[in-house]
Amino acid sequence: MAFVVIIWSINYTVGKIGFHYVRPLALASFRILAAGIVMLPVAIWLALKERRQSKAGQASHLKRLSSGDIWNFACLGFFGIFINQGVFTYALSMTSVGHSAIVVATTPIFILLAAWIYGLEGLTRRKLLGLVVAFAGALVLGAGRNWDWRSTESQGDLLTFMACLSVVVFTVLGKRMGKSYDALQLMAYNVTCSGLFSLPIALWQARVLMRAGEWSAIGWQGWGTVAYMGVLSSAVCISLYFWVLRWVPPSKIGALSYLQPVFGAPFAAMVLGEPLTRDLVAGGALILAGVYAIESDASESE
Repeated sequence: MAFVVIIWSINYTVGKIGFHYVRPLALASFRILAAGIVMLPVAIWLALKERRQSKAGQASHLKRLSSGDIWNFACLGFFGIFINQGVFTYALSMTSVGHSAIVVATTPIFILLAAWIYGLEGLTRRKLLGLVVAFAGALVLGAGRNWDWRSTESQGDLLTFMACLSVVVFTVLGKRMGKSYDALQLMAYNVTCSGLFSLPIALWQARVLMRAGEWSAIGWQGWGTVAYMGVLSSAVCISLYFWVLRWVPPSKIGALSYLQPVFGAPFAAMVLGEPLTRDLVAGGALILAGVYAIESDASESE
């Protein structure tokens, strides 16, 4: 998860660079489609492997894809990738890296509450304390900013918040299905579904870029951004996310979202020149303290 957090933290800056070469909606759809294309052969290979092992009577950690679970994989792909990453990418073009990372840092609050409601984990005092402290750190990071919902930046923050809410469905449902399916199966099937959702938008955006004469101007920088965000940040990191989700409570994984402002904002300051303020330092310290409180909770039993 430390590796995943680093990749996702850098993802903000990579996206900002990519907007110089690719339109936001095009980058969002291309990113998801790229992840789906990469994972489609994996999904087919896993399905065929499970079928061969089943016919041969061999024991396998792979589960046959049931018709009832197709809907669940479609939901995972729609909420966890198509909506979450698509809306997040588009919203990033409207706001700063610091703002976007701050909004993402509120996600674990809702993940913990949803996991508690569905009986996936307990709501201990230490977890509550950690979430409150970390959330306070997120508020400190945003202190002193003038929020105006009519501004493009604030609208971007609102879209980012909506993208974060979709992670709740993704994490809770993924936790349930992770008990039955292999982590690679989960990732391959839901990422492939998200690619299908994104395909019509990607084709539409490709046509728009060609008509505007912008397709040839994308260059290696633009396609490199698509590869980083689609293959590394989406396909690879989501597979690791699902693998860890089998062994770790959802709130502990979600709490690591708090670390994205701590790493993402300083990286953006170095590369993009975004300001690194005292609010970021103070808020980052609170975030780390909150994450430590949640991660060190010894009362959780699976």
